[in-house]
Order: sequence, then structure tokens, then C-alpha cells
Amino acid sequence: MTQQKPRFALYVAAILAALGGFICGYDTGVIAGNFVMPQFFASFPNIESSINLIISSLLLTAALASFSSGYLCDWIGRKKTIILGSIIFAIGILLEVIGLNIPLLLAARLIAGAGNGLITNAVPLYHSEIAPPDVRGQLISLFSLMSNIGVAVAYAVTFGTSFLSDSYAWRAPWIIQLILCVILGTFVLFLPCSPRWLIDQGREDEALQILVGLRSASSSEDEDVFQEYNEIKH
Repeated sequence: MTQQKPRFALYVAAILAALGGFICGYDTGVIAGNFVMPQFFASFPNIESSINLIISSLLLTAALASFSSGYLCDWIGRKKTIILGSIIFAIGILLEVIGLNIPLLLAARLIAGAGNGLITNAVPLYHSEIAPPDVRGQLISLFSLMSNIGVAVAYAVTFGTSFLSDSYAWRAPWIIQLILCVILGTFVLFLPCSPRWLIDQGREDEALQILVGLRSASSSEDEDVFQEYNEIKH
């Protein structure tokens, strides 16, 4: 075996994709913070009877999206599924920011849930398929780590915005999340596709070149890269 090379490209790709975990965790924290603010109840005075439905509605569509994510990941790829999830999530969050009435808020949570479900499945799958075996566990755990960090950051953000006197007390945290969704979708555009998915699609030369980049190898003749490439094919 050759000496292990720096894996800068691998870790950059993994960290950028893990932003999806941060966004999903941040969403959980924002809901917990926003739904106890007096400013939120001032904007939706009759929401008390619907609040449990609105909170749980995201889980419903997230579960449905999770069931379909495997098909999407195989059809359009892991990378494009993450991008699609970030777009759907962003649409839902935008409707939450608008927040004209309770039905719109409920629709927004349903849409955001679909994006959440796609991201929750596609990001760990992407991590597992770009990672070499010796660090695969570390990269897969990035999603959970970033999710927990997202929850903590959301608590801090909603605590800070709770001192605002108008509706931006609850809108501002969602505006931040909307920006993060746009950043995720934009960044993932520039990430490499999963080599395993490319090989499954018959794009073997492209998969080999991506492996070369992710492993910081000098060429496709690198011993470790060629061995991993053959293992994936077999």
C-alpha cells in the first residue's frame, strides 16, 4: 500500500454536504424557539388549537419523502437529490417567512418536510459513497454532528431575536434558514457526484477521475485508487 495522501477535496465535499444536517437540526431548534414567542402568537392569535398539527405535519411529509428518496437517489443521483431537497426546503421556509395565515403556515411545513426527508437520507448516503473505508464512519457521523450543532445554533438565534418587538422576532430565524438552504443548493452544485452512482450508470471513466480527485492521487494509475475503483465495480 502507498503512503496515505492528504484528503482535502474529500473533507471539503463532506463538510459542504453536511450543511444539510445543520439545516435539518436548525429547523428543529427554530420551531422550538418560535412557537413559544409572544410575538408569534400575536401574529397567529388562533393558532393554539392547530400548533400540534403544524409541528407534526413536517414529520409526515418527511417520512413520505424518505420513502421515495432511495428511488430519487438512484434515478437522478445523490448530488441532485440533495439539491432538489434544498430547493423544496427553501420553498417551504419562504412560505413560513411570508406567514400570512395558519393554512399557509401548515402548507409551508408540509413542503419543508419533503425537503427535510430528502436531505436526511441523501446526505449520509452521499457521505458513505465518497468516503474510503477507513474514514467512512467518521464522515457518516458528520450529518448527526451538524444536526446537533444546528439545533444549538437555532436556540441561540431564537433567543436573540426574541428581544425584537415585531414579527421579525420569529421571521428572522427562518430568513437565516432560507439563506442556508440557498447556500447548500449552490455549494452542492460544485461537488463531485458519487463514484458508486456513476459506475452504476455506466459512467466508469468519470467515476475513476472523481476518485482520483477525492483521494488526491496523481493519476488513475495510483495503486490505492485503482484498487478501490475495482472493488466498487465488483
